[in-house]
Amino acid sequence: MVSKFPPIQGGIAARTYWLARGLAEAGHEITIVTNSASVEKNYKICGCDEHLRTLKNISVQSISDATPWHIPNSQEYTIRLLNRILQLLRSKHFDLIDAGYLVPYGIVAYLAHKVTSVPYVIRHGGSDIAKFMDNPEYRDVIKETISAANLVVTDEKHEKINGLLNPNTIVLPPYVPDERAFKPTNKADKSVPVFAYIGKVNFFWRRKGLDTIASMFKELDSSNYRLIFVAEGLGLEDFKNSLSPNMRDRISFQPFVPPWEMPGLLASIDYLFHFVVDEPIENPSNLVLEALASGTEILTNQDLQTSDGVHKLDPSDIHTCANYLGDFISDYPSHKPNGQAKLPFLKPNRQRYIQQNIEIYHRLLKA
Repeated sequence: MVSKFPPIQGGIAARTYWLARGLAEAGHEITIVTNSASVEKNYKICGCDEHLRTLKNISVQSISDATPWHIPNSQEYTIRLLNRILQLLRSKHFDLIDAGYLVPYGIVAYLAHKVTSVPYVIRHGGSDIAKFMDNPEYRDVIKETISAANLVVTDEKHEKINGLLNPNTIVLPPYVPDERAFKPTNKADKSVPVFAYIGKVNFFWRRKGLDTIASMFKELDSSNYRLIFVAEGLGLEDFKNSLSPNMRDRISFQPFVPPWEMPGLLASIDYLFHFVVDEPIENPSNLVLEALASGTEILTNQDLQTSDGVHKLDPSDIHTCANYLGDFISDYPSHKPNGQAKLPFLKPNRQRYIQQNIEIYHRLLKA
């Protein structure tokens, strides 16, 4: 598998981690090829190495951070990832390559396939389709990468565009949480409600409504709550500097946690914010699924596929939103989230999701 992977932060890395875990538990041998060792420190999760060394049937191979100096200087991820994969493919038998994101990982899988004829599966996120597929400096190579794949795994939204390029396209859920880890029975007892934002804080942090969240709590008189931001990124200091001293003191800032610690974090949270404000790129959120599976309710301005455990707010009406949050605070703990959110869109379950992926691998290899 060539993809983003912990300690890289984010949904693609987490999705790849949980898929690899599921495949390994089913008896398959997985080698991860990634550039996680050289990711920018703003998007790197600390303390992952020990856990990753304990994974059974999973070997993590990361290219180093030591790129030879050259002019103009760059990380040369594509060349170095390709070199590592070619080394592996020539030293040991592998049945296939699974690429978790188009750039550079999908392109690397395509090139490795051209050199060795080992078949490859390609997956994508939302941002890679939006940022690269229609960009004239990437368009042709992206289309060739998709067209030449032995199998394209996509979602319903992108089925048509991928299907036009490659008839060997299949729709699968991009991610299904492991119900053994993400479950309401793990909820922690608390005396005050805990609200949270979890995710990257880039320069465009207003698109995630972070200023709106701060404005809501600024209107509240009560301090009988906890508000935590599990966040890092290039825009974090800018966001902090936008806060009044009083509001900054009300927020607890915490660094990223790895995917395997996310169940424990969500167990400690009652309400998770998921705002999208003028965001041009739609990205399906692993966190929304994981939160609802954990009994954590969602505060959002989006139309999600379930009403259970989801509270839709209008971020343009700060006063009404603040009153809504104030009711949660004043009624807590008598009206705390009960962890009974129904997830009709979580079909199949985790076991079936892993089995579906195994089945497509077998069909590909048989073909």
